Amino acid sequence: MELIRRNMTFHDAGNYCVSLRARLVSIHSNAENQQVYALCKNVNQNCWIGFENKPSTGFMWTDSSPVTYIHFQPGEPDNWNGVESCVIMKVNNQYNGTWSDQDCDADYDRSYFVCKIPNGAVAPQTTTPVIHTTTHDSGVSILTTLPHNVPNDHKLQISGNNFVFGGKRIFLSGINKAWEAYAYDFGQAQYQYRRRAYQKVFQEIEQAGGNSVRIWIHMEGETSPQFDSSGHVTSTDEKGTLISDLRTMIHDAQQHNLFVFPCLWNAAVKQNFHQRLDGLIKDTSKLQSYIDHALIPMVKALKNETALGGWDIMNEPGGEMIQNVFSSDPCQDTRFLDNSGAGWAGHLYKAAEFQRFVNWQADAIKRTDPDALVTLGVWSGRPNMDKFGWRNIYKDSCLKHVGGRPMVLPKPTALSPQIVIQDLNKEITIVNTTPPKEAEENFFKYLEQKDVICKQDQRLGSMNDGGWNVCFSPPFGLHKPCIVYSFGIGTSWNFDDAASKIYGCRVLSFDPSLKDLHDHNRTALIAFKKIGIGDINGTNHYKGWRMKTLTKFIHDEGHDNTVVDYVKFDVEFDEWRVLLNILQENALKNVKQIGFEIHTKEFFKFKKNPRLETHSTQGDYLKMFRILKELEKANFRQFNYRLNPFGEFDSKTDKKKRSCCYELHYINMNFVSQKYTVKQSDLTANSTSKTSGLGQKVKH
Repeated sequence: MELIRRNMTFHDAGNYCVSLRARLVSIHSNAENQQVYALCKNVNQNCWIGFENKPSTGFMWTDSSPVTYIHFQPGEPDNWNGVESCVIMKVNNQYNGTWSDQDCDADYDRSYFVCKIPNGAVAPQTTTPVIHTTTHDSGVSILTTLPHNVPNDHKLQISGNNFVFGGKRIFLSGINKAWEAYAYDFGQAQYQYRRRAYQKVFQEIEQAGGNSVRIWIHMEGETSPQFDSSGHVTSTDEKGTLISDLRTMIHDAQQHNLFVFPCLWNAAVKQNFHQRLDGLIKDTSKLQSYIDHALIPMVKALKNETALGGWDIMNEPGGEMIQNVFSSDPCQDTRFLDNSGAGWAGHLYKAAEFQRFVNWQADAIKRTDPDALVTLGVWSGRPNMDKFGWRNIYKDSCLKHVGGRPMVLPKPTALSPQIVIQDLNKEITIVNTTPPKEAEENFFKYLEQKDVICKQDQRLGSMNDGGWNVCFSPPFGLHKPCIVYSFGIGTSWNFDDAASKIYGCRVLSFDPSLKDLHDHNRTALIAFKKIGIGDINGTNHYKGWRMKTLTKFIHDEGHDNTVVDYVKFDVEFDEWRVLLNILQENALKNVKQIGFEIHTKEFFKFKKNPRLETHSTQGDYLKMFRILKELEKANFRQFNYRLNPFGEFDSKTDKKKRSCCYELHYINMNFVSQKYTVKQSDLTANSTSKTSGLGQKVKH
């Protein structure tokens, strides 16, 4: 028995079931009735069953089985207006699970339906052909037969601006088949019931001269992949047939000389299971669980299939995109989509969320199969071309910039450095005699210049407040058994959760300001303590909070001689005292990366406390600059920054828009050996240079 989630008339539903080598369900006992009711109740929809009143025979089952059980609701059947002769099961009134007669073919009575599929329904098996192509005068090869599992030169590839196959240019022509039963074609052993319909379509494409087909897989996660109760992915599907279903489908297409482009997700509609897709788009730990437990296994298992043309990440993300969003980053600015029709299914996600969603999956595919082709389906040329005032927000540079993953197989060597040394900040100075306007200008210029380029720079957690950037270029990253210190939680756990769930890190979380929380283990890997980081070991005199220095924290946690992979702190202007103490005590000697938020005095404008000074002076900029320069002297180099748009203020010295809040992200260059670095000047001169690094022998 299978529920088909397509609104159809009774007779169309019956024909649909027949196309699956099935019939509309017949019911012969209360137990069977409850089984059908459970399917329909699960989606809160009335459903056609195969009971029809024919003039010559009266009510009969369409599969010709005997009538041994009926369950009409009181007052039914009534053949209202003389047009009701087909039976529907009711799930949304007081007579749940009872039956009512309806108009068989009226549009207003279209409903979902249940098919009963006979046991032993098996489609014919495929055979393995030999390869053959025909070359026309244009030099373009038309596929006639595709072989199974052949070397890479007999897989679809790109050469220059052309698709090539077997060394010959290929012109792709085909259709978007999309689905047979929306989201119910693959996994859960479902393809065996759709196979005949797919084979028919494949044959028709071939007969029409086509050689490619796009087929949808997960949609919004209705039947694949398999989710747990928290929204994380645990496997490809409950029955474990998704990969074999896809392989069989690809072989069926190959029999008709077609390249298959599986389309993983759909954002053109928002339906009953959207919360599953929503979790993957918004939560990096959930997205990574899909990559680890479903996407990579699929790509690995199918990468040698000749007829696999490429992977399509999503259908029409524009359907759920928020348009007219301003961003100083052109990749994330969607004002050009205003009045374009984007967001027809709901204004749900910013461009950056879709870009990360696509980038992470494309990266996983390319890492698993470097020869795989990856694409994305858009509804319009507007977000796909840099012309006419439009912008290609899905080009590789935007995906890598926003998502942070390289989408290539990394091979860090002395000739392929992952960390580029720029040291641009050496040219920026603030001294006692620097004029106030210049001091302010230089300070913000200093904040926004990167000392090094981390080629694998990834934001972990939220794209906005609550997330932090992590450098994954060797020798950095997060790898078990990694250790993360997180100071200042507020209401956002997404960085801590991502570090633990995605990378298996032990996360030590601290925040003295959370009134309703006490020391506890949030998860098996996250321990929370109600204490804050400061420049003293004791009680904070103006808040009454317990405080410790970073040196004391590391000692108390037993990490004096252990590498700490990441330390982050967001402590609302107290960072300057914390940084001074950290530097004075050399507390970062075994810390590989740090991320922290800095605040200028303009931050206090948002606190609305008239006793607080809200304007930074030349002396303030000098003090803050000197602290950051001391961090530089400790061999820490900034690889990223993020200004907080909610901290925007108008400068009194030059009237420019500035932000009083910046996230700064640093790596400890003492961990970097020469083979991983290169100077920007040497890259410009088209050569590589080995820069010295001081390796510290510490236990991990």
